[in-house]
Amino acid sequence: MNHTKNTSVEKLLVVLIFFVAFALRLKMLFSMNLFPGTDGAYYLIQTRSILETGRLAGADTPLVFYIMAAASWIVRLFSSLSTEQAVLVGVKLITALAPALAAIPAYLLVRSVQKENGSILLPVAAACIVATLSSGPISLSSDFIKNSLGMVFFLFMAYYVVRSLKDGKPKNIVMVMVFLGLCGATHIGVFALALLFAAVTMLGWILFVEGLSKRALKTVGLVVILVTAVFAALSLVGISKSVSVLNYVKSALSSLGSMGTMQNRMIRGMGQTEGSASLFMLLLGGLFVAFLIQKDKLEKWELAIGLGSALATLFCLYTPSFVTYSSRFLNMAFGPGLIVLAILLRQMELKPQALLSGAVLAFVLVGIPTDLQSMNNTAINENVYEELSIFRNSITDSSHTLVIAQHGLEYWAGWILHTNCAQTANTVDTTRYSTVLYVQTSGGNVFGDLTRGKNNSSQVFGYAPSPTDALGDNPIPQNMGSLGAPDFSGNAQIPNEPPSNMQSPGNQGLSTNTGTIVYQGDYVTIYELKGNLTSTTSKNGAGK
Repeated sequence: MNHTKNTSVEKLLVVLIFFVAFALRLKMLFSMNLFPGTDGAYYLIQTRSILETGRLAGADTPLVFYIMAAASWIVRLFSSLSTEQAVLVGVKLITALAPALAAIPAYLLVRSVQKENGSILLPVAAACIVATLSSGPISLSSDFIKNSLGMVFFLFMAYYVVRSLKDGKPKNIVMVMVFLGLCGATHIGVFALALLFAAVTMLGWILFVEGLSKRALKTVGLVVILVTAVFAALSLVGISKSVSVLNYVKSALSSLGSMGTMQNRMIRGMGQTEGSASLFMLLLGGLFVAFLIQKDKLEKWELAIGLGSALATLFCLYTPSFVTYSSRFLNMAFGPGLIVLAILLRQMELKPQALLSGAVLAFVLVGIPTDLQSMNNTAINENVYEELSIFRNSITDSSHTLVIAQHGLEYWAGWILHTNCAQTANTVDTTRYSTVLYVQTSGGNVFGDLTRGKNNSSQVFGYAPSPTDALGDNPIPQNMGSLGAPDFSGNAQIPNEPPSNMQSPGNQGLSTNTGTIVYQGDYVTIYELKGNLTSTTSKNGAGK
């Protein structure tokens, strides 16, 4: 009876934390007219494209965008909002909801790991708060929503890994694969982390539990078959990026092997705050000491889970900058770190357990107000939004217009102007477009760097498909109709000649006649570019 009562109270606590995490994010998101993060408008563009064309505007892991599209469709169905207004509401709702859902698998993990010796309210509270409101999940939900949802699936997968090690039932292995597949359909980085955790945990299971027995070999064979099926399923639904996950695992192993010799290996994680990263390093140290003290009392599955979660946490905290999505891995440290916390709490008596849980809880709660402020950061301000909206009516053929701008701004330009957009002209066949525009905000160098994308790459982002786009044969209709843009008013000059003090972009392979100003506002200048932009030279002299 007491156990049932304790469990009911725990569940009520989980529900409370879920609603608090959801409400705090809702308040932050709906207190602004824009959307936070450098990549904020990227989610808006992809979601709008699904509603308008039935497909993504650019190739990516699709799950979160279809969920956002479903939410936006429901919002539009039960309101008088335009498509774009409904998309903004729908995307914000999912952005607030996804990380709050992590409270559920966090509770399941702690409850499945802990011994049945009384109430574990404080461990449950600590785990759920870490999973939903610590620096990591807040940082992800302010810019990397795909990772935010993916970590919910990661924690569910970890729960079923624990279940499969404790009871050995095949259905739990199947559930592990289901959530592994959902990780792969959400973000390739989360998929890589999930594979790393699962692989190392299985290695620990073989080393500490089964050895090279027939049962172990059969289980490994089944897992290999199921993982292959996951890769095949992801490829069949068009997620070709799943194959590249092997590069992430390779990077993980190489970085772990070279941690002792790497330069600039400062621990960073959970929002790149030293305090949060240090917390997880202390938990890892505590787990190691607890294992040494309890070595004669440990159940073998604890060693396997401890090995997998410890190495996955170390990888996240020590991810070198050369690994793709390194900053996101740093913010995903709370996932495997939460498993480390759960295993460590299992080794303690009730009072020490309560003390550690309370300390972790207090540490995270103190940082929440500061961490939430990161959700106020946007790639543009409302003045830029207003001026881009004014220029929107000047575009006569959206599907044949390409807008180039610096990272973050290009997404907002594509969203507001409803055009194709890119960070760089380096790999774009500009002959596909009747109009090529370059958007620059006040204070930037003229033309910026047309040939270099994010992280000095030449990656190009295009959204509204052109007739020759590989994403499909049918371009977005030229007649977009009313798209629900805010009705801004203002006086904007639209001169035909560039200013006399315009900087020469000759060091980028462009002439002073390449760009003609077509819009001049207080915050935004828009140039129409002419000539061949695909054979330019970057600022650092690297020819292309």
